[in-house]
Amino acid sequence: MSFLQRPSNLVKADVKSIDPLLVSLLGKCTPHKHEHHITNFIMQLPFVKENSKYRAHDKEMHNQIIVVGDSNTLFSCHMDIVGSVTKGNSDKNTIDTIFLMEQDKPDITNSGIYYGAKGFYSTVNPTLIDTFTGCSLGADDKVGVYILLKMIEANIPGTYVFHTGEECGGLGSKSLVENHAKLFKNIERAIAFDRAGYGDIINFQRNSRCCSKEFGEALAESLNGYMPPKQQFKSEVHGSFTDTASYTKIIPECTNISAGYFNQHGSEEHFDYIWLQDYLLPAALAIDYERLPTNRDPNKAESPQYFYGNKNFNSTKKA
Repeated sequence: MSFLQRPSNLVKADVKSIDPLLVSLLGKCTPHKHEHHITNFIMQLPFVKENSKYRAHDKEMHNQIIVVGDSNTLFSCHMDIVGSVTKGNSDKNTIDTIFLMEQDKPDITNSGIYYGAKGFYSTVNPTLIDTFTGCSLGADDKVGVYILLKMIEANIPGTYVFHTGEECGGLGSKSLVENHAKLFKNIERAIAFDRAGYGDIINFQRNSRCCSKEFGEALAESLNGYMPPKQQFKSEVHGSFTDTASYTKIIPECTNISAGYFNQHGSEEHFDYIWLQDYLLPAALAIDYERLPTNRDPNKAESPQYFYGNKNFNSTKKA
């Protein structure tokens, strides 16, 4: 459920009912150049060490790559958020803490909806936080990071890429394509969990098709068996950019899936934990990704598509 404005009655959330893994990820304020705090955290997780057959990071942009089993599927997320780290913490190579906030006495309409805030310590008692100031939560894309980690924990085969610098124009993914394209020579599909909302499967990024209609429809059908009737996934949706857009010339099917966050990049950002746990995550863990069709030819040049309202204009004019 999306809210247009940040509620005025937010209080520090009781996080006992939230997966501690997700709380830890969201609690780390990691704008670009601070992603190593997430990488270090990921590399210490026991299931990452146990289930991965290959772990590496590139020297150029420090994207983290984890390979589980044998698969032709790449799963994508990014570790950077839109935000900032206070100079005092940055100078000490530490980061700010983000606290989860929820509405005071939540009801059925807003239960499980969480926002972000930074805490400031009391001048009277420096061990207590007495003021919270709203900030970007970083669910974009810490929710995606969380989903990929849960898939690794479930030992689902795939090449998992935790990107850096996505919010700065896809710096990490572009660098991988430029410097390490051979890593993806056998990859047939790249799936990101980095789209706002509940029900989008992105078929177009940067005004061009990034995955085939057949692939998008098959992925939607696979997801919808786990979704509530009024929140079904739909394909042929037009997005702007996430890291999978960088791979469209070397990987046939590249897409982005809604991850249940809203109003990203500001203090109104929030996400739906109940939808994530009850619907999206079970679907992500159950799909047989290797059976999805591969129809798009990444070597075939396609005319850019421009969208105005509900009309689609191809850049090639018809006679």
